[in-house]
Amino acid sequence: MRKIFVAIATAACMTAGANATTVYQFEVTDMGCSGPFCTDWSSALNSLTISMSGLTGELHVRTAGWPLDPATQYSNSNISAVNFSALDIFVNMVDKRCESPWLCLMDASLQGGDHLQGSIRTNSQFHDIFMSTSGTDLWSGYLNSDYGPTTPNNRPIYSGVWRAVSEPGALALLGLGLLGLMGLRRRPAAGAASA
Repeated sequence: MRKIFVAIATAACMTAGANATTVYQFEVTDMGCSGPFCTDWSSALNSLTISMSGLTGELHVRTAGWPLDPATQYSNSNISAVNFSALDIFVNMVDKRCESPWLCLMDASLQGGDHLQGSIRTNSQFHDIFMSTSGTDLWSGYLNSDYGPTTPNNRPIYSGVWRAVSEPGALALLGLGLLGLMGLRRRPAAGAASA
């Protein structure tokens, strides 16, 4: 039984280390707009996530006319997943394309840690956004949307941070490894008590 606990703990810890991916989620800290047709986009922006498998990430993907003309430019380094679905940006990492009924584009240059730094530019059927940092963890940017409309006077200007959040799969594996180690500690104690 002891060997089984050792195998479980070792496998779980090794798998958690091998799949070390950091998930970042955006959090709006301030949003402003001066025009009469302003819309609060905090909810959509707060749902954005990016997963990275390294400390730096670069993604450049452009699809013109998807799905009728799926000609794609694609290059990627260490960015394993993008969820910008609230802004109609669908980056298909498997098929290496950006999917939207018309033009779909994303350019990202990122540096990881507890927070992301860098720049992100997107364009899709209905929305395009730009956000960047300048040497701090605080991002600032704007959002243009066909819903609104977001003319220069109605364009939402916002700031926020990309925070590292726990990845559920990694936490589950770590928990399994800890359970295995607890079994190793309890086993000898139970044997000693019965002796």
